Amino acid sequence: MKPLLFLVLTVALGYLISQLLFPRHRVRPQSGRQAPTAVAEEMVRDPVCQLYLPRTEALRRMVQGREYFFCSPGCIDKFLVRRS
Repeated sequence: MKPLLFLVLTVALGYLISQLLFPRHRVRPQSGRQAPTAVAEEMVRDPVCQLYLPRTEALRRMVQGREYFFCSPGCIDKFLVRRS
């Protein structure tokens, strides 16, 4: 019985020492920051170059009552030239 108790105490002491010498890096949630969500952002297509990009990054223009999304000011200019 004594050898078993000695073994358990030795393992427990070794575990405690390893935790003190080599602590694990724990990620703590920061207050005020939201965790990333798994919801994908809607993608929109530039009508000029056909590039898909996130809706929040696209440049928006209303043309004849319809909203279009563009990747750059150059694509907006090309689109407006074609439409006129």
